[in-house]
Amino acid sequence: MPLRLALIALVALPLVACNGNKPTGTGVATSDDPDTPRPPLPRPQADGRPITGMPDARMQPAAVAPDAVATAAAPTTDPATLPPSTDDDATPPPATPAASAENGAQGMVIGDTAEPTIDDGMRVVRDYYDAINRGAYDRAYALWSDHGAASGKTLQQFSDGFADTARDSVDIQRPSTVDAAAGSRYLEIPVRVIATRRDQGSSTYSGSYVLRRSVVDGASAEQRKWRIQSARLQKDD
Repeated sequence: MPLRLALIALVALPLVACNGNKPTGTGVATSDDPDTPRPPLPRPQADGRPITGMPDARMQPAAVAPDAVATAAAPTTDPATLPPSTDDDATPPPATPAASAENGAQGMVIGDTAEPTIDDGMRVVRDYYDAINRGAYDRAYALWSDHGAASGKTLQQFSDGFADTARDSVDIQRPSTVDAAAGSRYLEIPVRVIATRRDQGSSTYSGSYVLRRSVVDGASAEQRKWRIQSARLQKDD
């Protein structure tokens, strides 16, 4: 009997030990006793890896070289690709003189010769009477077109026409326009002339002088100048 009790006790002892600690699927024993201390949970690795041992699924920012950042922040510009400067201080190209029929102060330039203006035409009439008053009838005669032929007289006949004239005073008015015709330009200049005779008598004439100049290709310098084409003078009552 005592031997039988001893065998039963030897068989029951391992069973009690098994009921006190149950194995887990992970091979770590656990206890049903709440007072039994449990092992601590595993901690993250010191190098920052997850406790599961799997690679971290979060995207990490790509490393950028400092030189690349500086290049992107400060791009360089080739001066050759810049638009031309529009600075107000830029020097403009020289202007080409243009003809002015209104003020006659400036004419067109053809080659090296300036085209005659209205002022030039008025000067021709003034020079004409200055030459007459000086007795330079050949000079006055040459101021008619075709070297004086447009006056309809020879130089002698022209000179004889002033035999009784002591002096002429002329008031020249400014014309407003220049008339154009085929190959020619015409300028009509209004005048008022007081002719004083040698006997000190005087007569007053009103009218105009028509001046002409050529603009055709091949015209000579003389033909391009204003010259007297005709005179229309009437004696005032």
